[in-house]
Amino acid sequence: MLFELEARLDGGTLLNMVGRGVVSVREAAGWMKDHDGVFEVDPAKQPEHYEVNVERLSALLDVPATADTVQRFIRDVEEGTIALS
Repeated sequence: MLFELEARLDGGTLLNMVGRGVVSVREAAGWMKDHDGVFEVDPAKQPEHYEVNVERLSALLDVPATADTVQRFIRDVEEGTIALS
């Protein structure tokens, strides 16, 4: 996506690079093969909600669903395609 955008836009354009939709940390942890204890959410903390408008980005590219992107990232880590340090 970045290379396609770089070819289509001038250097001064600012866009939000996100997917469509929302994924909770708990939901993402459930997609992991071994997720026991990976994320312990403190019930006393208030969740953060961040809304991003992807209209400008969507006019240029097909914006993927956040869930699809997170699932692909988890799979790539589990398969060793991406190594986390």
